[in-house]
Amino acid sequence: MKLFNYYQHASPLAKKMVLYVVLASTFITIFTSAFQLYGIFKEDVNSIKTRINEVRDSYSKNIASRLWVSNKSELDITLQGILRLPDLKYIAVYEGDKLVTQQGELSGTDIIERDFPLHYYYSNELQEIGRVHITATLANAYSHIYEQAITIVVSNTIKTFLVASFMFFLFYTLVIRHLIEVNKFAENINLISLDNILELKRKNKKGKKDELDKLTDTLINLQERLKVSVEELKKNEIILKNNEAKFRGFLESTINGVLMVDSEGIITLANKSICDLTGYTREELVGEKVEILVPLNYKNHKVLRENYLYNPSARSMGSSKVFEARRKDGSLFHVEVSLAPVSTAEGVFITAMIQDVTIRVKIEKEKESLLRTLEYKNEELERFTYTVSHDLKSPLVTINGFIGLLKKDIAENNQKRIDADFNRISDAANIMQNLLDDLLDLSRIGRQDSARVDVAVKSIVDDILNILSVKIKTNNIKIIVDPKLPFINVELVRFKEVYLNLIDNAIKYRRNSVETEIEIGMYESNSNDEKVFFVKDNGIGIDPLYHDKIFGLFERLSVDTEGTGVGLAIVKRIIDVHDGRVWVESEGAGKGSIFKFVLPNYSIK
Repeated sequence: MKLFNYYQHASPLAKKMVLYVVLASTFITIFTSAFQLYGIFKEDVNSIKTRINEVRDSYSKNIASRLWVSNKSELDITLQGILRLPDLKYIAVYEGDKLVTQQGELSGTDIIERDFPLHYYYSNELQEIGRVHITATLANAYSHIYEQAITIVVSNTIKTFLVASFMFFLFYTLVIRHLIEVNKFAENINLISLDNILELKRKNKKGKKDELDKLTDTLINLQERLKVSVEELKKNEIILKNNEAKFRGFLESTINGVLMVDSEGIITLANKSICDLTGYTREELVGEKVEILVPLNYKNHKVLRENYLYNPSARSMGSSKVFEARRKDGSLFHVEVSLAPVSTAEGVFITAMIQDVTIRVKIEKEKESLLRTLEYKNEELERFTYTVSHDLKSPLVTINGFIGLLKKDIAENNQKRIDADFNRISDAANIMQNLLDDLLDLSRIGRQDSARVDVAVKSIVDDILNILSVKIKTNNIKIIVDPKLPFINVELVRFKEVYLNLIDNAIKYRRNSVETEIEIGMYESNSNDEKVFFVKDNGIGIDPLYHDKIFGLFERLSVDTEGTGVGLAIVKRIIDVHDGRVWVESEGAGKGSIFKFVLPNYSIK
């Protein structure tokens, strides 16, 4: 019972040992028992065969003599006597192929059959007169084997149990109980307390140490080394915590955003600045793909990231172009990015430092725009200076020329020519005055900003048509005005000049051969969602070569037409000041013209 309790609480190693002993003993028992039973069975079979041979040797002459005289009754008595022998169940006598007599039962499959001939001496000759067929059963042999098998198995089982019990007790006493102590010691080892003592309850021995002693010494040494390692680990942990605190402090204090991304593009670290830049919380960023910060229309970032990982290298600020990044609300901002690969036991990580350069990009764009504007203004000033000096010089030359003629006519007292000279001088002076007034008006556009108001375009057009009503009626001009013209936010006085110059030009450059028709309206462009205002006429048209040139100073399609050539320059300047653009479309001479302009959407109500 005590042994059973030992086994019940024994370690898995002891149980395995018992199991292996039992299995080995069982295998040996089965093998030896089978060999032993085979010998017994073979001995029983040989005994049956010997008995059959004895029948042949002892009874063959007796059976032959009775068969020769055909004494069946005596033959049956002889056969019955033979069947009293053990294991013989059936015997038959044949004369040739003819059955003479038989005794016993022929049944079953576990049998031994044997035939032997019958001989008889007749006339000094040995003649074969028949044969005997004997059948013996193996039932007694099998029964004997079964009895022997039970005996052998029981005895071997008892032996196996005794051997296994002894082996278990011996192994438990010498090894297992000490291994259990070692196991308890190992299980109780922890980093908090490393002062436990391992001491096995064994008799003191002299001589060299065995394996258990070596194992005990190894565990004690391991505990000592572990104790030293723990002390070093604690020191390193303090240093690591200090360094981590410094790193976290630096990471959170830097004004630039910092991200760390693994080889799959997953964000593993994000500082406060990147959260402030993007509008995401740290929890929303960590664990997400870095593409969460890439504009939706930029599909190539994943490929670029994978290519960089194939051959990673440090990339500092300013070494690459400015990129666009996406905030949580979908808005975009400009950034510069520096990259640095970090190799760890977990793989390669990419550290990205992100700087918001939106303001810088805006300033650079404004600078470029200002430079272009200055360049354009300088070119415009050069053209203006040249044009003004040329066009103002013409009336001065005229005045100077007629002053000389006037002196001559006064000397000759030719009153008619004197009056004509004065008229020509006056006309030249008026031309110069108109030029100066238009130039002064042009120079004031954009420098003297007046308040912008919401006004209906239809009311502006109506006011201009009222001013030009005499010209319109006199020249029988047909005017078509779109009644759905919108409200716009503009400088009212200046914008009246736009429609005044455009409509007045349409009247001046009409064709006398057809009825003049002027259409004023607006339509929405399908290409860029702009509202396009237009003044369309069926006048003389404009050659495409002059479409841009006509918006310059003193440019006129015909020298015979009244005006200074400043009107369209004033129109362009006013539209530019309102952040719009103006252009003309015409297929050429005799095809009419369409002057179009657009304003920013915020100016249209």
